[in-house]
Amino acid sequence: MRDIVRQLSAKIPGVDERELDFRIRCAAGLLNWLMLAPIGTELAAEPPEQIERWLVPVLAGAFRGSPNVD
Repeated sequence: MRDIVRQLSAKIPGVDERELDFRIRCAAGLLNWLMLAPIGTELAAEPPEQIERWLVPVLAGAFRGSPNVD
């Protein structure tokens, strides 16, 4: 986990380590839920390229999302 936080810290300036840890855990929870929920079966039937097209923006949003919500 430390390696992930270090990599993300370099790419997402201004987000502290505690918040990065939270975002990583949220993204991991999301992936876990997707695989355990009925949609996991649907995802497993898709080609890897399609799964990547769907999931990368979701995960990128979890990491790069604005910490300021109005």
